Amino acid sequence: MLSGNRLRLRAPTIAIARDDRGCDVAVIVPAGAIVRLMDDVTDSNRFVLVDWGGRVCQMFSVDLHERGIVVARAAAGSNA
Repeated sequence: MLSGNRLRLRAPTIAIARDDRGCDVAVIVPAGAIVRLMDDVTDSNRFVLVDWGGRVCQMFSVDLHERGIVVARAAAGSNA
């Protein structure tokens, strides 16, 4: 999966985001949410950057492979 692709998550998935104080916190991205890849996703189990509704998060690439479905850009606008 390449940077810029949008994925709809089939299941709730953990991510790491920065809170208002600049601390890394775990967040749950809900099933049905759409994330935009900011990095290329490989088969390795590493963190990749995603944009979830304007919030930059880190997610495991394996989670995106297992739980994400690539969506057409036109369908991605309403759930970002």
